[in-house]
Amino acid sequence: MLRFALQRLRLPENAIQFLLSLFMSRSNRVITAHGPTLPYRVRIGIDQGEVISPLLWVIYLDPLLTALKNEKKDPYCLVSPIASDIVSSNSCSPDVLEINNLVFMDDSTLISSSKEGMEHMLSITEEFYRLNNTLANHNKYALATNAVATSRDLSPIAFNLMTSSLNTTTNIKVTPIPMSSSFRFLGV
Repeated sequence: MLRFALQRLRLPENAIQFLLSLFMSRSNRVITAHGPTLPYRVRIGIDQGEVISPLLWVIYLDPLLTALKNEKKDPYCLVSPIASDIVSSNSCSPDVLEINNLVFMDDSTLISSSKEGMEHMLSITEEFYRLNNTLANHNKYALATNAVATSRDLSPIAFNLMTSSLNTTTNIKVTPIPMSSSFRFLGV
């Protein structure tokens, strides 16, 4: 899939071949307190410690981020008198910046003004993960919402997903965090 993402950006074929060769027929060793492990074959993936990894991760995720942007449904609308200076938006007002995701490497936050909008984005992400032979850890999902009245109402909320040939997940249940608490994004 990385090849398709690189071709989508119209990189020259020799550059694509070079980048892909960095991730083929590789082996790794892990340095432990007891010395290095025996080499093992790396099957797939982008190494987190490599200098080029952040760039490749953005290239790899670009099709997902583009789909989320183009198919946004009920994004969060940030109203600011300088929003039109920051980025052009398809909203009805030039002072509104539509936001539906924040992503850095493998940490992502989906943002929506409605449950239906969140279900739509979760359906898109599940298809992307299936298409790319990756998995999301649904147990790590956190739901920050102002729609829950009290901390007694913190039962899991089911997000019903649109199924397709690429998505067989019918729903994802996420427990909201209390309004009085916080959650960590990018370790902060």
